[in-house]
Amino acid sequence: MENTWAICPVCGKSNSCQIDQVNLGGTCWCFGILVDQEKLELILGNKAKDQCLCRDCLGKLSV
Repeated sequence: MENTWAICPVCGKSNSCQIDQVNLGGTCWCFGILVDQEKLELILGNKAKDQCLCRDCLGKLSV
């Protein structure tokens, strides 16, 4: 069974989520990216809002 939480809900690629490292005291690569919240809502629509986006998709939303 595939771990859907490791998949970007926008493009379907691996999101390279580092949340396990965060729980061990590290930081995820996404923490340093400022995102336009309105664009995020538009791109996600009715897709899962608690899944991490991949670097490419998140980069398109950066401010």
